[in-house]
Amino acid sequence: MKFLQKQIKLDAHGFLGRAFFWLDSEIDVGIFYAALELRFTFEKILIKHGFASANYTKPFEKLRWQPKELSRELNKEFAHKINLEKAFKFFIQSQVQPVVLGYYLPISQDLFSEYGKLDGFLHAQWAIPIGRPNNAWQKEKARTLRAFAEKLIPHASPENSLDFLNIPEIKMEEIAIIDAQNILTTYWKE
Repeated sequence: MKFLQKQIKLDAHGFLGRAFFWLDSEIDVGIFYAALELRFTFEKILIKHGFASANYTKPFEKLRWQPKELSRELNKEFAHKINLEKAFKFFIQSQVQPVVLGYYLPISQDLFSEYGKLDGFLHAQWAIPIGRPNNAWQKEKARTLRAFAEKLIPHASPENSLDFLNIPEIKMEEIAIIDAQNILTTYWKE
């Protein structure tokens, strides 16, 4: 995956693009920087969903910026409107045909688990074997981080948001998770 953004952005898409940049680099500490960018990506994805909350304020964000906590809050708030474990397409019904505005892709528990494993890269920089003649460790860890990054691509898409629920007269339709992943991944490539 190439770094496609022309300007550096502090959104999920920008952080994820920079993670791929570091994973493609041959720099020893690239693993550390890639893990940092992936952490920011995951947190930004959840914070973006948090914008849909009726309670969303700066104090709300400061107290609930951690992904698991924010996810629990959103589940409580939206349980009566939408099942956050399923994927949805948001659209407005026009006279000719529906106009699709965006999608919601649920964040699986395995992504939360992989996010938690980033701590091993971020809180133990001293354990990263920098400057060793054999870079097998770096290649193995880069593969692990790249697999996580690839799973985050559809989630980081600008078309993925719960904020569409705030649009008056919005309609939604449940779609297969794999379909939502495929659609949102194509937005990344454009």
